[in-house]
This record gives sequence, C-alpha cells and structure tokens, in this order.
Amino acid sequence: MYNFLIKFFNISLIIFLINIFLFNLLTKILPIEYALISTLIIIFILNFLFICYSFDIKKNKVYFFFGLIFISISFRFIEYNLFINLIQIFKDPALAWFITILNTYILKFFVYKLYINLHFFNEDMIKKKIFIFSPSLNKGGAEKNIYLLTKLLIKQQNEVTLVLWEQIYSKLNEPNLKKIIIDKNDLKSSFFSILFLIVKNNPDYIFSSHNHLNIFLGLIRIISGVKSKQIIRESNLLSLKLKDELNQKKLKIFLRKFLTKITYNNSDIIICPSNAILLDLNKNFSIKRKKLK
Repeated sequence: MYNFLIKFFNISLIIFLINIFLFNLLTKILPIEYALISTLIIIFILNFLFICYSFDIKKNKVYFFFGLIFISISFRFIEYNLFINLIQIFKDPALAWFITILNTYILKFFVYKLYINLHFFNEDMIKKKIFIFSPSLNKGGAEKNIYLLTKLLIKQQNEVTLVLWEQIYSKLNEPNLKKIIIDKNDLKSSFFSILFLIVKNNPDYIFSSHNHLNIFLGLIRIISGVKSKQIIRESNLLSLKLKDELNQKKLKIFLRKFLTKITYNNSDIIICPSNAILLDLNKNFSIKRKKLK
C-alpha cells in the first residue's frame, strides 16, 4: 500500500495541477460549461495514459484498459455533476472546480488501488523481472559476481536486465540477457533516466552492490513508489571505507551515513559477505538486524 500511495500521489499531483491550470485557462476563452467539458476530456486522456505508463499489468491487459476507460469516464461524470452543484453554492468557478477534484481524490485512491491489484490482472507464477545495476563490469570481482548471479537467474527462467554506465567488454553474452547502457557520465546526470527506466519497467527486483549506487537506487525507489523489491550487497566495512574514501571529512561522512541508514532500512534484503560487515552496518549505521543476511 505504501508504494502504491507514493506512485498514486505522484500521478494525482501532476493531474491535479494540470486540472487547475487547464480549467482556469479555458474559462478565460470559453463558456464555463464548454471549459468544463474540454477539461474533463483532456484529463480523461492524460489520466488514462499516466496510469497505463506507471503500472505494470501482468496479464489480461485488454480487459484492464477497457475497465480503466469505464472507471475514468465514471469519475469524469461524477466530477461534472459535483461541479454543477458546487457552482451554485460558491459562484466562483475556479474554487468550485478545486473543491470538486479535491473531493474525488480519496475515492479515486481506493477505487484504483482495488482495481489495479485485482488478481485478474496479476499473476504470481509469471517469471520475475530482475534489474541488476552496476557502474561497470571491468573491475575484476564485480564482473565475476554479476556473471555468476546472472547465469543463475536466467537458468531459473527469470527475465534479467543488466544496466551499466559503461559498454560491456566481457564474457557476459547470455542469449536471454537484456543489456542497457546508460549514456551518462555519472549517477547525478542519469537520475531522470534511471527514474523513468524503473517506473516504466517496474521490475520485481532491483539488485546493486556499490554503496553510492545502493543509495541512488534506494532514493529513486522511494520517490517513484514502484513495488520493486530492492536487494543490496554490501561488500565493504563501510564505516572504514567512508573515512578513507571521503578523506575524514565529517560533514560528507555524516550525510553518507544518514542516506545509507534511510535507504538501506527501506530496502528488502542486505547481503553481507561476512559477519564483520553485518555488525558494522547494524552498529554504526543503525541498519535493522532483520534486513541483514
């Protein structure tokens, strides 16, 4: 429910702002009733496209689309009639429209949540969609670990996608492996590329094994509201690594530790290759013990 709420809120906020802006604009050039009908038609189209893009429906997509059209039309009908009644009370069209869409927000949340989560549109036994993120595969140990993990996951009939920031020059040539190269210089410049990639594909699992990348993906996962489960592998004694990597700069170390605590505790599983790493994360970063494996 938490992930659905974030994603629904993101979509609704965009639609809400467009609603207000569009209606106010159209009332300046059209009669109120024409402005209302035009707004409802445009919002119907945008709402349909946003939901189709943001939620990954596993099966019976045609039925889902027809049902979504019916629900969207029903809400436009409710909004139309509610506005007609409110305009008699408030007189100000902008205020009446604002209250109209505000009142339908909660109802939309429960209706869309119930509809999108119907078992008819979701299939438990469908093969899992797994995204593996890595800055590069040309750094020795990382290539070996990801190579072994990828082969195992593909062998288990999963849909595996490898996301890299550098072109692949390795033995990873599995025929069923999808590869995506992010054409950006660093993580900061690729934020929106990764955000849209994750929202569009809505993978079942996200895997990464570098602290800065783990934090980056964790923040995107929180912001986007996707249902993807995040699996993190931490291969370093992070408290010592940060001191060395950040040259003892206290503010940077504090910020990195804070972001690590937030994102790691929001992840699903944190793989620790040794007991020392597990204790370091638990003691020095306040990572929940149940997350650490």
